[in-house]
Amino acid sequence: MVLGIGKRTKIEMLQVHWPQPSGLTETYKDLPIDRYITIVEGKCIQ
Repeated sequence: MVLGIGKRTKIEMLQVHWPQPSGLTETYKDLPIDRYITIVEGKCIQ
């Protein structure tokens, strides 16, 4: 998935709600822009 964030300078918070069976919710904060970030279930970097 590619997200557009307009004129922002960073992503202040991104919350991922994974589907069942885990139903896990992970929160990422202060993510940089202008790059690809790979998010893997259960491997929250923050």
